[in-house]
Amino acid sequence: MTEHPTNVQFSVKSWAEVTYDGRIARDVTGAKATVSDIVYVYKGAIVGEGVLKYLMHYRETGTVVYTGLEVITGSVDGREGGFTFLHNGIVDEAGVVVGTLEIIPGSGHGGLTGISGKATIRIIGHQESYPMDFTYSFDQ
Repeated sequence: MTEHPTNVQFSVKSWAEVTYDGRIARDVTGAKATVSDIVYVYKGAIVGEGVLKYLMHYRETGTVVYTGLEVITGSVDGREGGFTFLHNGIVDEAGVVVGTLEIIPGSGHGGLTGISGKATIRIIGHQESYPMDFTYSFDQ
């Protein structure tokens, strides 16, 4: 298996976030737990869309801990199919997002059957698109 390190850009197509009791998350201050439904658009080695559900906990300190599952549909370097990322990360006191993503073993399908890999993100501030360091390989 040859690993392919590459860069990917993603942008937010949609983001809806509510607290566990159904209130609009941005209207609730302080500590809260939320559920987010997000759609990302990918360009670069990954081309396509990801449908993501985050579970997030906002602390009184302003930091955030999150986890989620993202189903990617599209292509990786021209191979069409899909796979699922497991997300884990934090938002620190300065608002910097640091996250790790791992392709769930066995989640690849279509032309992406046998894909494995991981990614990291570090986001400072709001931008039109965000960078992601992505390394992947295929077992076939």
